[in-house]
Amino acid sequence: MSVISATILRYLQITVLSTLVLYFGKTLFIPLFFGLLIAIILYPVCRWLENKKCTKTFAISISMLILFSASGLLIWILILEARTFQNDLPSLIGKVELLLSDISLWLNENWKVTIDTQNNWLSNFIFNISKNICGCS
Repeated sequence: MSVISATILRYLQITVLSTLVLYFGKTLFIPLFFGLLIAIILYPVCRWLENKKCTKTFAISISMLILFSASGLLIWILILEARTFQNDLPSLIGKVELLLSDISLWLNENWKVTIDTQNNWLSNFIFNISKNICGCS
């Protein structure tokens, strides 16, 4: 075996083993790196508060309070947006129904696809989607 192929095999082995470690360790690594990201983001705030003569405990507490407040604000905005979407949903459904009827008419006129065939396609599509979602065979 030549030196070049041995080097390529070595890099391939490292890549495969690293991928396997990352894949099977994702339950550990995802929360660990998410916590590391939060720590990296909050470190400058804590350092700034410590430079303003606050204790470490107080600086960390204030930083965490800021983080929780920002998270709460984002969740509150998400809830407001979900309520707005819920209120707009009836008009959106009406627009989608109109669009689907226009598409159905266009398919019938231009491609000569009958309404029964379109309904059959839609039924099969919905059945396949529901089968894939629930994981049923």
